[in-house]
Amino acid sequence: MVTLAVSYFLATYLLIPASLFRAFISLFIPLKTFQRTNAQELTFAVGASVLPFAATMVLLWTGFAQHPFHVGGTFADRRADYKVVYVAIADEKYFSDSALERRFWSALTRVCRRQLRFFTWYYGFVLVEAGFFAGLVHKWGSWRYNEERKYRTKANQHASRVYTIFAKRLLLPHLSEWTMLLTQFNFPKAPKRQVWADILSDDAVLYRGTVAQFFIDQGGLLTGVVLEIPKRFDRVAYKKAEEVRVFSTKPTDYWRVIPSGAFYIPKEKIVNFNITYVEEHPSDTTREATRELREDGLDFEIIPPLGQLPHPLYRDPSD
Repeated sequence: MVTLAVSYFLATYLLIPASLFRAFISLFIPLKTFQRTNAQELTFAVGASVLPFAATMVLLWTGFAQHPFHVGGTFADRRADYKVVYVAIADEKYFSDSALERRFWSALTRVCRRQLRFFTWYYGFVLVEAGFFAGLVHKWGSWRYNEERKYRTKANQHASRVYTIFAKRLLLPHLSEWTMLLTQFNFPKAPKRQVWADILSDDAVLYRGTVAQFFIDQGGLLTGVVLEIPKRFDRVAYKKAEEVRVFSTKPTDYWRVIPSGAFYIPKEKIVNFNITYVEEHPSDTTREATRELREDGLDFEIIPPLGQLPHPLYRDPSD
């Protein structure tokens, strides 16, 4: 009976809240998938449960929340009910007396109602905590990228440094590294950026395209990448042209369009790839820079360089 009670408290107070925290936060941010040791799992469970548990205890023991599953009685009555349940669990002979047995079941009913009320608030606070941490993670790109421009005062600079340390040590290590690499995660949501990949395959062919989708297995390893606007570099034609025109041959002229709306490259074919993050509307950045300069009292206008051509992969979202 004692072992059963310990298992109950371990599951309901630690393991279930940790699972709820992980499941809820994974709805908003992809978490890194890896096999934790028992010690790591227990440490994570304790860390995810401390604040919700403390908030629930303060809320219920101060009497601010009496619902749901309201149970009347004083603090002495509550302690007496828990004592009866504990004694009955620890001593099986307790049930040999019918009067004590009836007292036990009455006390157990009230304890169960109190426990259900506790878990309603406790698990609710766990979800709130998970949502709060998910929000902090989503702010990483904006707060990191705009740190120097947004945080003018010393107080805000200190807060930014604290957030950066907190995020790097506690938040980011739990995120999937492929999400941070193959999405706009490390940049603010505006201006929007396209993620371009140059992928070298195992047959020495270089492919290029925008990353439309990527896939991860249960171990957190990349299994494949889907490219939009796929192109293949014609190395043979480029080398022949370079032999004839050594200094006038442009590599950009030898990218061949692959007739495919989405081009899938499996992990087994990938030898190496480079990632580039390109703004969909570069003019938005110049307008934002001009606005900030004028807010600082500098009447300047930032314009893109004349004759600047878009990247060969650029795709206008309006197309």
